[in-house]
Formats: sequence, structure tokens, C-alpha cells
Amino acid sequence: MMSQFHFFHESEINSIFSKRTGETKLGEVVQFGESSIELSLNSFNGKYVIVGVSEDIGPQANHGRDGAKAGFDAFLSVWLNMQSNRFFGIKDCLVLGKLKVESDSKDIEKLRSIVSVIDDELVPVFEKIFMAGKIPIVIGGGHNNAYPIIKAYHKVFQKKMKIVNLDPHADFRLLEGRHSGNSFSYAMNDGFIERYGVIGLHKAYNSESMLTRMDEFNVFYTFFEDYFSSQKSIVEDTNTFVKSVDAPLGVELDLDGIENMPSSAMSPMGWTPREAEEWLLTTKKHQPVYYHFPEGAPEWAPNGKQIVGKMLSYLVNDIIAF
Repeated sequence: MMSQFHFFHESEINSIFSKRTGETKLGEVVQFGESSIELSLNSFNGKYVIVGVSEDIGPQANHGRDGAKAGFDAFLSVWLNMQSNRFFGIKDCLVLGKLKVESDSKDIEKLRSIVSVIDDELVPVFEKIFMAGKIPIVIGGGHNNAYPIIKAYHKVFQKKMKIVNLDPHADFRLLEGRHSGNSFSYAMNDGFIERYGVIGLHKAYNSESMLTRMDEFNVFYTFFEDYFSSQKSIVEDTNTFVKSVDAPLGVELDLDGIENMPSSAMSPMGWTPREAEEWLLTTKKHQPVYYHFPEGAPEWAPNGKQIVGKMLSYLVNDIIAF
């Protein structure tokens, strides 16, 4: 396994976006981390800290496919080429860097042990962000990376969180070794979550045993199919869940849930991009302490890099600009 936290050097940044006379691109004005996490955070006076995770070991450890390691780079290649103008509060955002993890192993148990190592490497990163009073926006990688975010928050503040997740999969699998399918069951088991809510589960992709376990842990959940023939609203259901418990809010939006989005578990059935954006803006009203956008896998569709990159860029802009 090879891993490192990567800071973006000026020459690398300049190679990602294209300058154009008469325009100012985000890549020309956004603040980037450099030399160390602590120094980068100390010199940043804004609110949001973007952290990339370039790995797909978590999904593979869950018997899934690769590709999520490319989600963050796809985002950056689109986002840095967007315009800096009157609508965008760029001073509110720092691109800290990314954790890059690679492994050639195909052994499930080995992959799960590597996911635990990724947890251990990410927790201190998120601890520093929370201690600095900032809000992390975590992009890329598998849904396994929800666990170190939640753990870091608990370590810093000694508070349990409520987590709302727009996702076709509950990711509440057995404690069988870490992977992308059990971040929330591990976090619940370890005492980091006050209540977990997942919106829009797909009925055919969540086992009966997992649904039973969710009932045992008082998990709030709704099904995607139930919104077809009723007046149910993901916005109303999300508000109902968020108001059901008094605790800091963490927001998870799995790109698997957006229709035809190139992702680890791509599906033709899902929320439209506009519905996903509306849902995200609904959660913002409840002042989340973090946002997490995992599972984008550009390689699984033609023009996937542009599709994933634009979707993630719009989601980030929804948080920062509105």
C-alpha cells in the first residue's frame, strides 16, 4: 500500500485550469494548502475546507468495483475552470489537499485492513479541521470515508452526531472488517452517532437482515420507490428526521443515488441532479458540520470525467455560494 497527503504545488494547479483573457477562473484565486495542514488552516480565515480522497479500496473491500479514486480529480479539473465572479464567495473556501491511497491487492481481508489504515490516516486530518472551527467538504473515494469524519468530530467535541444520507444503500452492513458498506454501523457501534437517517433506499439493494438491524438501532429510512405514487417529499422527510433529534448534523450525498451518474454502483434509477441539489440546499438550512460526496467513478461512462466533475462542482457551489 502507498499513501500520502498531497498538497498542490503552483505548477500543478496551473496545469489543471486554463487562463483566458478578460476572465478570472477559480484556479487563479482559490486558496490552496501548502507545506502542512496546521499552517494551511492557521492562514485561512474562511469557513469551508475541501479535502479530496483518491482511493477506491473501500468499495472493492465491499465486493464492489473500482473507479472512485478518480472522483476528486474530476471535480478539481472542472471546478478550477469555473468563473470567479460576483456570485461566488471564494474567500470562504480552502482546497487543503488530498489523501491518495493505492494498492494492488485483490484479497478482501487485506483490502479491509487497508481501509482501517485509511481511517487512521484521515481521522487526524479531520480533527485539525474541526479544531480550527472549519467545515470540511470531503470529495471522492468510497463511502468508507464517512467513518473517519464522524470519529474525528466525536474526538474533538465529545458529541454524538445525527447523520442524514441520500443514498440507495444504507451502508449499515455487519461489523466484518471496514469497507464502504459499513461506515455507519461501525460509527453507531462505537458510540459516535446519536441517530442515523437514510433517504431514498432502493428496495432491491438492501438486505432483509440489514433492514432488521436498522430497525433495532432506530434508524430513520425511506424508500425511493415510495416517492413514485404518493405525495411524499424527500425535503419534508429530511426535515422530519433532522428535527427528530437535537445533535450536530453531518450530511452525506452518495453519487450512486443520482440517475445515470458514473459511480461505484451506477444506476439508471435515481434522483435527478436538480432533486439532489434541492435536497442538499435543504440540509444546509440546518447548519451541517460537514459534507461528504463519495463514490463518483468517472471511468464508468463516456465523458464521465466531465459529468462527475460538473455534478460535484455544482454541489460544492451550492454550499459555498448560496
